[in-house]
Amino acid sequence: MLQNKQSIYTFFYPQNLINDEIEKIFFYYDVYASNFSRIYTFSFVLMVGLIGISIYNFIRFVNSELNEVSFELAITHLIFLMICVFFLFSSKFMQKKVKSLWLFRIYLWVVIIMIFSIVIWISLIDQKVNGQITVFIMGLFGISVLFYILPFDGLILYSFSIIIFFILLPIYQKNLQIIQAHYVNVTILGLISYFINNFFFKTKVFDFIKNQKIQKFNAEYDDLIKKVLPDTVSFKLRKEGRYISKVDLATIVFIDFVSFSKIMNETNAEIVLKELDKLFESFDQIILKYGLEKIKTIGDAYMYAGGLFLNSSQLKECVDSALEILNFIETKKDEIFSRTGHIWKVRIGIDCGEVMTGVIGNWRFTFDVWGNTVNIASRLTTECEPNHINVSKNVFDKIWMFNEYQFSPRGNQIIKNLGMIEMYYLSYKKKY
Repeated sequence: MLQNKQSIYTFFYPQNLINDEIEKIFFYYDVYASNFSRIYTFSFVLMVGLIGISIYNFIRFVNSELNEVSFELAITHLIFLMICVFFLFSSKFMQKKVKSLWLFRIYLWVVIIMIFSIVIWISLIDQKVNGQITVFIMGLFGISVLFYILPFDGLILYSFSIIIFFILLPIYQKNLQIIQAHYVNVTILGLISYFINNFFFKTKVFDFIKNQKIQKFNAEYDDLIKKVLPDTVSFKLRKEGRYISKVDLATIVFIDFVSFSKIMNETNAEIVLKELDKLFESFDQIILKYGLEKIKTIGDAYMYAGGLFLNSSQLKECVDSALEILNFIETKKDEIFSRTGHIWKVRIGIDCGEVMTGVIGNWRFTFDVWGNTVNIASRLTTECEPNHINVSKNVFDKIWMFNEYQFSPRGNQIIKNLGMIEMYYLSYKKKY
């Protein structure tokens, strides 16, 4: 019984299949926007036809060729022409100026009632000549396929129009058999028209739900892609299927935790990894603030870069973010010690120069950066003392003129496979 009640309720209110109230509002706006567009097109096309018919009727009137019935139809055509002009301008006004869903709904009622009134009038005039109801039936079917009407509203509008027609029919049609035939035919065809209207409206609901699901899926997919790949890279991959690019001047930053293996061995691994996750999440927020790109994490190492998709190397942003991360670790050391029993320290290495970027392979792909600049930044991290930032001469040459930094020269040091590298410790002149 409950299922039957729900089926009946859904039949009259299929829009309630849209569970989210905000989405339902968007659906209503979509329905009414479609109706306005159709009203405008319908009015324009019909207006052109009615102008032609009215000109023809006028010529016949001047030549005294209109009988009583033809004259009534000519007047009806003129009234319908004026109604179409009203529809033409009012639909545009409603679409641009009015935002109330209730006014949209009332306006649609007015449009349909006026159309029904005209087709009823024409059908009643036809009773004087041939007893046909073709125009009324065409009106029923036309409205059912032309407009998206809420099923409950459609039930009221169709029932009201058919009842009015039935009441007025005996005044214009005196043949009892024709009247009875019209009652049967209009009832059956009216029901068919209503069910067609209901079908189209339900189709609109299901299409909207499907599109919302697709949009939601695409949004979730895009969000996931953004977490994995930079926007520029994902766009290129979708467009070309591959992405490899040379960057003339970029900045590479490596962060590595000191004695992380020892901390893991002496502390509960789950606690350590939760702490690492919190720290990496904080690093993410810091570099996002500076507009930089996270490249990857490898164990306890965190790598990010600047200047990969800009004309600037973003060297200053990388340096400032590294200093902020170093300060963050310092301010959180007591909290971290209370949870893990260890003082966590980091080494940071920074270099700038030419790099290659891209996504290679076609399975579980990741965005990566390659080049001598990457290797130097990694080695600078290895050769760094705890809670220091170790930078190359390339970095020093480009930012020494900024008055806010101070440098401690470390001289040239031999780095395996890279030769002699001139290094500097970098910090703020004033306490951060």
